[in-house]
Amino acid sequence: MNAKVDNNSAVWYFIDAMKTQWTALLVLFFLGTTSLAQAQFTWTTNSDGVSVTITGYTGPGGAVTIPAYLNDLVVTTVGAGTNDPNPYGDPVFSGSLTSVTIPSTVTSIAGSAFLYCTSLTNVTIPNTVAFIGNFAFEDCFDLTSITIPSSVTFLGLGAFSDCVTLTNAFFSGNAPGGSGLALRRCK
Repeated sequence: MNAKVDNNSAVWYFIDAMKTQWTALLVLFFLGTTSLAQAQFTWTTNSDGVSVTITGYTGPGGAVTIPAYLNDLVVTTVGAGTNDPNPYGDPVFSGSLTSVTIPSTVTSIAGSAFLYCTSLTNVTIPNTVAFIGNFAFEDCFDLTSITIPSSVTFLGLGAFSDCVTLTNAFFSGNAPGGSGLALRRCK
C-alpha cells in the first residue's frame, strides 16, 4: 500500500494551530493587562450603581492613565472627597506620580486627590471635568503648566496652591467660579 503524505496540508495544519495558540495568548495577555491596571486602583461604586469613584492607587507611579471603566462601571470621580467645596479628601495618588491622563468619563476631581504629588510634571484634564475640589493639586512642586478646560465651573480653594514652579495657568474659557486662592503661592 502506497500512502501519500501531503506535506503542504501538514504545514498549513501546523500554522493554523500556531495561530490559534498565539491568538489565545494575546487575548490572555490583554485580559491580564486590563486586570493588572484595574488592580492598581481602589474604588467605590456610586449611588447610581453604574459609576465609580477612584479612592486609591497602589501602582508604581510614573506616568499613569486613569481608566475610563473599572469592573465595567464608568469612572466619573477621582478622589474620595465629595463635590461639596468645603470638605477635604484623602489623597489618591502619591509623590511618585510624574504624569496623569484623566479620561473623558471623569466629571469631578475631588479635594486633595493629587495632594503631595511632588513629582507631578504633567496633567491632562479633559473637557468633561466640571469640578476641581479644594487642594486637589496642592504641593505638586514640579508642575509648571496647567490648562483648565472650559467645562470647569468650580475651582476649589487652593486647588493648585503651593505648586511653586507653576508659571502658566491657562483657562480655555472664562475663569471658573470658586476661590480666588486657587493658585496661591505659585510663580
